[in-house]
Amino acid sequence: MAILNNVVVTGTGLYNAQTLQAEFLRGSPSYSPDTDPRLPKHSTITSNLTILSNARITVGNILLFPSPDPSNGVYGAVRVKEEVILYAERFLGNSTLTMLTRNVANSINSTILGNIRAGNVITSLGLRTVSS
Repeated sequence: MAILNNVVVTGTGLYNAQTLQAEFLRGSPSYSPDTDPRLPKHSTITSNLTILSNARITVGNILLFPSPDPSNGVYGAVRVKEEVILYAERFLGNSTLTMLTRNVANSINSTILGNIRAGNVITSLGLRTVSS
């Protein structure tokens, strides 16, 4: 069985088109994370993340990370590379997440080959309820 491709593309494309529809699509991203609160929010790490037991994460925009309540079993969750990390404290003054629990759900340790340098992406996964 032969699969034939006979699609022909002509015209100026979205980038160069001057139609009202093209202007609308270029001016309005189709799915902005700010529009849907279910989508994860992203920031950057502003200092190196180490493998040390007292490691802390400093972020570019602390307001994207919700405040945990560990006394009621509610922790913040973030993803750095493949690793999911829980945090029990959030400090607005210095944009820091502390009291980290690493390798949640057996996720791969992001610092196993060395420190994660500042500038890497960190994703807020919201709050998680943890029961013992």
